[in-house]
Amino acid sequence: GIDSKSFEPFVNYTHVKDKNGIYSFYPKENEIVIEKVEISPEIDLKTLQPIENYSGYSKDRNNVYYHFQKIEDADTGTFEPEGYSIGKDKMGVYYETRKVNGVDVNSFEVLKNDFFKDKNNVYYKNKKLEIFKPKNFEVIDYSLVKQNKDLYYFTEDENDNTKFVLLESKNVDIDTFQILDEDYTKDKNNAYYKGEIFKEADVKTLDKHYNKNDDGYKIRDKKKVYKIKNK
Repeated sequence: GIDSKSFEPFVNYTHVKDKNGIYSFYPKENEIVIEKVEISPEIDLKTLQPIENYSGYSKDRNNVYYHFQKIEDADTGTFEPEGYSIGKDKMGVYYETRKVNGVDVNSFEVLKNDFFKDKNNVYYKNKKLEIFKPKNFEVIDYSLVKQNKDLYYFTEDENDNTKFVLLESKNVDIDTFQILDEDYTKDKNNAYYKGEIFKEADVKTLDKHYNKNDDGYKIRDKKKVYKIKNK
């Protein structure tokens, strides 16, 4: 159990700590469930404190941590969170626990949804995006980015591989734009296949239909099936 003598609230009251470790707690069926958190072995519990108002970041006298895992080479004296998963210090920029290579700290700017840029490049999470330039680059929402007048949608697989696809139309309706899968998308005006306007499909009924037992899906409209994906 938790040691009552060394107990104290930690990280916006989502966690507590004692001399033995860090604990998370949450309500379940009218009870409070307490679970011990896996933490970096380097953590010094006596000096560990949260950083500002970002619940994911903390530091002790020796290191900086993201969700209680050590951020390699981060400087405790100058490290600052710049969002919920991006931080910087005098030497570099970090995504979660990893340093992002090559970022110019002096021109570094956080955009949104895990995108950021410097004077030379655009980045997503811990990767430099070679296809984009920082000038006139804009993050529209969680699935769309813009470079000059060109609009791209992007998808990400279970291995964190990100795919950006140029949309043929310059008049995409952003409010109704949907990604059905990595190849098929739509808005209220058009269906798209790999970014090109897909005139064959009925845009109103084109949708993603999951198979029974969650073993895959079909992309289809009222007329036909365009894609079958099995797990």
